[in-house]
Amino acid sequence: MGEFCYLNEYIKLLKNDSGKNLMTDYQPMDLNLYYNSGIDSLKGVPSEPALGTQCYHGLPFQIGDNQQNCFITFKPATQPISIMLDDVIIHRLIVAHRLLDSKLM
Repeated sequence: MGEFCYLNEYIKLLKNDSGKNLMTDYQPMDLNLYYNSGIDSLKGVPSEPALGTQCYHGLPFQIGDNQQNCFITFKPATQPISIMLDDVIIHRLIVAHRLLDSKLM
């Protein structure tokens, strides 16, 4: 990773010995049920993307581990996606995203 981030220390802070969450400010969401594309959707990108637990600008993100099914992509023909967040109170939602195609670029 190219940035200053201690993922192992962060993961240790998230859970105590009983497995209960201790840190509640920012936690990565598990979106495995919603992944609909793999790294092949990044055609033309010079390097392979980082998969699994990542830290961007000091914030934790969970990217899928499976190269064939690790991202959520939106295309003109794609149906909207509703993400269910049972028993979760969200004050802020931060999304890591990337623009893959644009008629402006």
